[in-house]
Amino acid sequence: KIEQLRGTAASTLARAARSSPAVLQLILDRFGIKLLVTGLRDPSPKVQQASLNLLNRGLGDLGARARAALASEDKSSLLPTLVGLLERGSAVLRGKALLTLALLFRLHHRWLLVACGTKLLPLIDRLAKDKEQYLQSCLEAFLNTVVHLVP
Repeated sequence: KIEQLRGTAASTLARAARSSPAVLQLILDRFGIKLLVTGLRDPSPKVQQASLNLLNRGLGDLGARARAALASEDKSSLLPTLVGLLERGSAVLRGKALLTLALLFRLHHRWLLVACGTKLLPLIDRLAKDKEQYLQSCLEAFLNTVVHLVP
């Protein structure tokens, strides 16, 4: 029961933030990025997906202050969590995690450098063999981002 309620609350919060960016700004101001990272570590895939949606929305839509907070986030907590989702998440979670990584790489190139020190590269090879269309579309967007960033 508690897990279902947590998943529903996270999903509702993500939908509210999608319709009103001020909601996401309020969440980030009040609780910080650590709330989203904690949501990514939650055992519920619904909470993980909502956290990825909020994080992606924040990386794509928010102003300079929120992006600066994301850029300064401790890479030792966020990157392993995202790589973990790539290893064992559903196709949708893996696709959204790839998009999150692409947005982080665009935000600051240091993220790409640190990510190369993780298990990311072998995982990308494994994800390329997956037949799921959504995942392949996300992988293509991820690879296009990396190609544009690397000189």
